[in-house]
Amino acid sequence: MEATHQCPPGGGKGAQVANLVTKLGCMHVTTGVLQAAAMKADSELGKELKKVKEAKETVSDDLMMKLVVDHLSQGDCLTKGWVLDGFPRSEEQLVQLNDNLIVPDKILLVDVPEEALVAHTSSRRFDPETHQTYFLDDAVTPIPDDVKGRLQQRDNDTEEKVRELVGSYYKTKSAILSHNLKKCCVVDGEGTFPSESGNANGKTAAEVWNGVCTALYSSTLKAEKRKKKTEAEGSRKMTKNSSGEPWKLFITGPPASGKGALCEHIVSQYGVVHLSTGGIYHAAMKKKLPAAEKAKQKILEGVHPIPDDLMIEMIVGLVNQGTEAEHGWLLDGFPRTKDQAEQLKAAGVLPDKYIVVDVPDEELVEFCTKRVLDPSTNTLFHLTTNPPPDEIKDRCVQRNDDEEATVRERLKVYNDDTSAATSVFEKEVAKIAGSTTSTDADEEKLAAAVSAVLQ
Repeated sequence: MEATHQCPPGGGKGAQVANLVTKLGCMHVTTGVLQAAAMKADSELGKELKKVKEAKETVSDDLMMKLVVDHLSQGDCLTKGWVLDGFPRSEEQLVQLNDNLIVPDKILLVDVPEEALVAHTSSRRFDPETHQTYFLDDAVTPIPDDVKGRLQQRDNDTEEKVRELVGSYYKTKSAILSHNLKKCCVVDGEGTFPSESGNANGKTAAEVWNGVCTALYSSTLKAEKRKKKTEAEGSRKMTKNSSGEPWKLFITGPPASGKGALCEHIVSQYGVVHLSTGGIYHAAMKKKLPAAEKAKQKILEGVHPIPDDLMIEMIVGLVNQGTEAEHGWLLDGFPRTKDQAEQLKAAGVLPDKYIVVDVPDEELVEFCTKRVLDPSTNTLFHLTTNPPPDEIKDRCVQRNDDEEATVRERLKVYNDDTSAATSVFEKEVAKIAGSTTSTDADEEKLAAAVSAVLQ
C-alpha cells in the first residue's frame, strides 16, 4: 500500500497514521525521517542537506523532492509500501510529486470543517504546573475546579494564529482535489469532542478509523490482491502463441472504454505480466535495472516526463528477463506516439498483437459528460449507471474534465496519437469493441473478443 496522508492540526492524524502503518505493514515516512536517513547515509543529498542545516537555512522544495524520490524508490519503501505523512504542504510540492512519478494508491484527507477546527483548537488551555493540556469545549472530560484558575492560552492557540496555521492545509486540500481527484478520499476527522452539550457530531479516534477503513477498502483489497499475486507467481498460467512462444501484447484504449477490466482478464487467462505506463519505472526499480537508475537521476534533475530512450531501455530490460520473458507481457498505454512505436520496433520489442479497444466517440462523450461529483465526500457518480442518492444530488457538480469540450479534445488527441502509433505495427493491430458499461455480459463479450484475437 502506498498512500499520502494529510490532516489539519487537531484532526487526529497521528492515531490514524499509526493504525495504517500497523495494519498494512508499510513504512511511515515523514520529512524528518527523510532528512535523518539521508544524513545518516552520508549520501550526496545528505551532504547537501547538512550544509543547509549548518547554515540554518530552510530546506528548499527542490531538495526535499529529491529526498522523497530517493527514499521512496529504495529499500523497505519499495518492497513494503509507504505512508507519506504530512507532505506535500503546498500546491507547488504537489505538482512536483506528480511530475516525479510519486504515485500513491490513495491520498487520504482526514478532514475537519475549518470553523469547527478553529473553535476547538482555540479553546485549548495549558496548565503551567502539571504541563497538562485541556480543552474548554470538552464536555466529556471536565476541567477540575482547582485547575481552572491557572490555565493559560499559548500564543499558537489564539484564533488568529490557529487560522494562520490551518490555512495552508485547506489550500493544499483544494489543490490535491484539483490535481488528484480520482485518488483522493476524504474522511471526517476528530477536531472536536463528541458531547451532548457541545458537539454531538464530534468523532473519536476509533470512529475516524472506521471512516478510514471504509475509504481505503477498495485500495486495501487491491494491495492484498497484489500481495497474493506476487506470492502466486509460481502458479502463473503458461500460454503460448501460434509459434509456441509466450504472448507479447500491446493494448490501448480511450478512457471509460473497459480497457482496465480487459487487462485484468488477459493477465488472469493468459498469464502475461501487465506493464502499465505508470508502473514501468517502478517495476524497473524493483529489478534494479541500470536504466531505472538513469531514469531516477533524470527525475532528480527535474526532467519530466522520463525521456523516451530511457522508457524504451527500461521496457527492453523488463521484457527480456524473469517472469516477463518466461510468461510473456502486456504493454499497456505505451507507445503513445509514432516515434515511441518506431523506437520500440528498432529495439526489438515487437507485439504478436496490438489490441485496440474501440468505442465510438459519441458513446464516450455521452458517458463521460454524465459523471458528477459529490464535493462533500469526493464520491463520483454517474447519472445513468450509478445516480447519486436523492438527498445529495442537488450538491453534485460536473468536473471540468467531464465537460463536453474537454472530453472531445482529449479524445481527439488520443485518436490522433493512437492512429500514428498503430501505423508502425499495422499488421498486428486487432480492434475489439469496448463498452462504457461494465456488466457481466459486457465483460464476457470483451473476453470472447480477446479469445478470438489470440487464437
